[in-house]
Amino acid sequence: MLENGQKSKKITNSERSEGSPQFVELGANATTTVILCFAQNDRWKEGCRWPVGANFDFRNSIREVNMLKDVLAILVSTPEKLKQELTSMSLKEMKTRPAANKWSVEEVLAHLADVEEIGMRSRVAAMIEAQNPLLPSFDQEKRGEEMKYNRKHPLRSLASLARQREANVKWLRTLKPAQLKRRGTHEKVGEISVEELVTEWAFRDLGHLKQILEIKRYALFPRIGNMRAFYKLT
Repeated sequence: MLENGQKSKKITNSERSEGSPQFVELGANATTTVILCFAQNDRWKEGCRWPVGANFDFRNSIREVNMLKDVLAILVSTPEKLKQELTSMSLKEMKTRPAANKWSVEEVLAHLADVEEIGMRSRVAAMIEAQNPLLPSFDQEKRGEEMKYNRKHPLRSLASLARQREANVKWLRTLKPAQLKRRGTHEKVGEISVEELVTEWAFRDLGHLKQILEIKRYALFPRIGNMRAFYKLT
């Protein structure tokens, strides 16, 4: 684990089994400094550090951070998973809607890149910076038309998402446990916390991955002959 003055350190085999993120304590009693560390490329990296009093609740803080461990893993992996799914698709296939009322892969990717900032990071930042701010809602279908999602090159959208996501995950890892509990009021659904919104961020990722897999599945349907009798597409 990191020691005083270190910014990174190679992970030992014994530490690897402990998982990430981890807390490390420097100093003692009222002068304690806590560093939140996370594993990256086989090294411990410093996330955020802050001084705490002698009564700092390490157990609860570790639990809260580890609750987001699986969420951050999803957020990190999404761009690469999307890239893998696109390798077998032509540009024409990415631009084709499976149905008139369903988005194409091109539109899904444009949406992901677009709302990474306006729908996700900006809302988290607002809750951290202000006391229970109003979080505006938006019509994603209308937004898609206004921003011309159907004219955005899918690979450029994916590249934009990957760049933004890398920066956003790095930023999310600096959030302190108390910041995860801060709240805001969503225009349509009411009060939510930072932790809930970040978790929804990952939930949403998985939904759009499923959406792209369904588009690929729809494309295969006409080619399975009489076996179509076993399936019903909606």
